[in-house]
Amino acid sequence: NQTMHVTLKKEFIKKNENLLEEGASRIITNFQVAHNGSKFKTSPHVYKIFFASTTSVKPAEEMDPRILGFKFVKFSDIHEGKMNPDFLIGNTNMISFILDVIGQIVSIGDVEILNVGKRQTKRLSMEIRDTENVRLNCVLWGQFAENLESVAQHANDAVIVAVLRFGKLKLYQGVWSVGNCYNCSMVITDPVFPESLAFKERLPKDGLTLTYTHPNQLTIVNYVSVRDNFFLHSPRRTISEIIAASEVVKCVTMATIMSIDTEFGWYYMSCGACSKK
Repeated sequence: NQTMHVTLKKEFIKKNENLLEEGASRIITNFQVAHNGSKFKTSPHVYKIFFASTTSVKPAEEMDPRILGFKFVKFSDIHEGKMNPDFLIGNTNMISFILDVIGQIVSIGDVEILNVGKRQTKRLSMEIRDTENVRLNCVLWGQFAENLESVAQHANDAVIVAVLRFGKLKLYQGVWSVGNCYNCSMVITDPVFPESLAFKERLPKDGLTLTYTHPNQLTIVNYVSVRDNFFLHSPRRTISEIIAASEVVKCVTMATIMSIDTEFGWYYMSCGACSKK
């Protein structure tokens, strides 16, 4: 039940796109293997697969339907910061990695229409809980938000279980939350595979059902990008303060280019094999 990340470069997509189907079993041979150092890891596996010009994809016998590759995370482990540090990226203000969660949808809040750049997108916030009644915030964007909004409108006080696969975990201003990661995530409501049915049976028998807050209210707000938020909330230090610092810290350098010397050549240190910095 282990998972691995697989990447196809642009030149290999057309050849293989009709051979690869979500949920289907395939035999893949003659591929390349590299260290899994991706910014967003869809799998904790130390290696990942790359398709090459010699890679072959053939049909295979269907695998056991109970093997779905899910690695559900306990909400208490999220709140207590027990997640694998090898997944963590970024700085102390925001760290992210990809994971699977399953939870009962407890409440759904307002649907917000955000102006992101030159287009509008929807954002939906909800609260989910696990079998230990630990709550976790979940934020969905775009089509994911629209789909959950439709589910909520027809819930009729039901017990709704949702699975977020390849979701993004974020720690922002001391609060943990999960959400969809671009378009690679999957959101499944009321799934019927064994893990979800067992999860539903273990939920607290307290009669708690979905509460939909303000179902007809739309809020239009201006979205502050991660970049703008970083510059607004990150603490700043001068060069002299950094030199005098006694603790180990990670810094992002921001400076103003006063002038460029065009009389003499310039250089930077690079790798002798690939010429990259």
